[in-house]
Amino acid sequence: NVRMAKAEEALKHTSDSISEIAYQCGFASLSTFSRVFKATYGDNPTTYRRKWKLQQMFEQ
Repeated sequence: NVRMAKAEEALKHTSDSISEIAYQCGFASLSTFSRVFKATYGDNPTTYRRKWKLQQMFEQ
């Protein structure tokens, strides 16, 4: 899904809020965005971003 891939990249590479990312990716509702993101990636957007940042710190 193109929207989810865009959201994933934004979570990884920007400091935009989850709400901003949801809107940028075409979601009118934050709850819908969070539900679809979790179904796609296994974590809600906030947890996904936190885990990714931790992983980046350990790899450096």
